[in-house]
Order: sequence, then C-alpha cells, then structure tokens
Amino acid sequence: MVASGGTDMFLAGVNRTIEAGARLGVHSWSDGSGKVALDYPRDHQEHIKYLDYYSVMGIPADFYWYTLEAASAENIHWMTAQEIAQYGILTD
Repeated sequence: MVASGGTDMFLAGVNRTIEAGARLGVHSWSDGSGKVALDYPRDHQEHIKYLDYYSVMGIPADFYWYTLEAASAENIHWMTAQEIAQYGILTD
C-alpha cells in the first residue's frame, strides 16, 4: 500500500511495478493555511513544482489534475487498475 506523498516517491522509481492486491492512493494537497490546491488557478506557481516533477518522472500532467479532483486533502482515493494504466504509472 502506497498513498499520499508515498505515491509521489513511488513515481520516482525507474522500474515501477505492483503485485496483485497492491493499492496506490492519491489525493489533493493543502497549503496548511486553509487553502487547497483547487483554490489556486491552474496557471498559479504553486502547481508548477508538481507539474515539473511529474514531467521529469514521465507522468502526464493530466495525472496531477486528476489527483486534485480524486479526493480532498483529508481523504484518499484508491486508484483502480484502469486509472493506473490510463496515467502510465507502471513501467512494466
């Protein structure tokens, strides 16, 4: 099971595989002052560091926007096999 920031760490792997029954969890983020990611416009600087990271990891920008809508900062969305395939999470 990998979730939250752990999922971002998982994405840094050169070879990303999962076993049957594994779970990957994603959610939005908050800035600690009460604002959440979707409070910022899409072109805001706060999003750039995440978008740059995913780009370097070979993950499409759509994945970032998906994580923000999949679950609030206080919750976790467990990705389906279809979602994992859709966003190219696995390398093998």
